[in-house]
Amino acid sequence: EMNRPRGDADPALPLEVPSLEVCLGQVWLRGASVHMKTVQYAGNLALAAGCLRALKGKDEADAPPPESLLDSVAAAAWASCKRSLQSAVFSGQLDHLLQHLTPMRLENAKSKETGERSSTALTCRMVQQMEEGFELPEVMCQAVNEAPELVRRGLTQAALRQAVEGLNTETMVETLTQRNAKDGSFGRMVLALEWQQVNVLDENTFEVPVAAAARSLSHPHPLMYLATSDECIFVVAIPWHGLAVKDEDFFTSVTYLLRDATPMEPCPISSVQ
Repeated sequence: EMNRPRGDADPALPLEVPSLEVCLGQVWLRGASVHMKTVQYAGNLALAAGCLRALKGKDEADAPPPESLLDSVAAAAWASCKRSLQSAVFSGQLDHLLQHLTPMRLENAKSKETGERSSTALTCRMVQQMEEGFELPEVMCQAVNEAPELVRRGLTQAALRQAVEGLNTETMVETLTQRNAKDGSFGRMVLALEWQQVNVLDENTFEVPVAAAARSLSHPHPLMYLATSDECIFVVAIPWHGLAVKDEDFFTSVTYLLRDATPMEPCPISSVQ
């Protein structure tokens, strides 16, 4: 046992180093029997795109086999082609059979991009990018018939449970159950990062170096990129002094600002507080 000399005060605790914690969640319901309030925008459109893609994937998984949707003549042709291909595979004549097939071009059912800079257009574009293989980091989206149960289980996830503490999410499952929806999707993003460099000035102030700056012709202020512990993720600080942006337009405006931005060399800003 070690005794501390009398008269010595406890050492001062070091200041806590600030970090980054991001927690976002969205619930999408279909076929609800109870009237729900209509909103003008979906908040984070990237998360909305993930939820819509999850619902589309559920529809595709639940869809009946394609041959069951054909009429009797088309179904007979389908079965004949299927048997011929199977026979060619088993007999080793598949290459010979394919040489006699004539390809046909089908009309693309997807609508062409109009260039419209709206929340809806941006969300649809994100869904299309996901279908082409683009994935959103740290985003989890699922779609099931029992949406309330999905949300209940999702909220028990360790990282999410800690992030939503004190946000009164306990009543969410009950509210969703009352909606009596046919199905739904639950998307969530939980992100915990450290600043790559940080200087704690006092208990209320800290300073972060600016890794890079950029300028957009549609915005009067520079965009400042702040590095995090993940080399692929930056926090972009965008001043909005003197500008008015509607909530429903904010995510879209920021997205196109980042797309149109060009680097400023040399970087005119060394750090932000």
